[in-house]
Amino acid sequence: HLWGIDNALTFLPSPRQRTALLELGGSDLSPEDADLVGRLRRGRLRATLRAALRQLLSAAEVAAFEGRLDELADDPWYPRLDGWDGRPFEWW
Repeated sequence: HLWGIDNALTFLPSPRQRTALLELGGSDLSPEDADLVGRLRRGRLRATLRAALRQLLSAAEVAAFEGRLDELADDPWYPRLDGWDGRPFEWW
């Protein structure tokens, strides 16, 4: 199984920088992982996952997740964090 949930950011309707995978920023997903993302996007499992998520999340959160799934399938690489907005801690 492949799990990719990053503690409260995956389903946020507003875009946010993800800090869980800092070291991977700018690198491509492995061909195997890119294939899995593409299959999830195109497959019957997407409808099953959407139905399950709709029982737990708002419509906006489900739509945000599906939009991110589509983006990752279209361009399978780990985003690089912005030097200012992507800092992984609060500035005091």
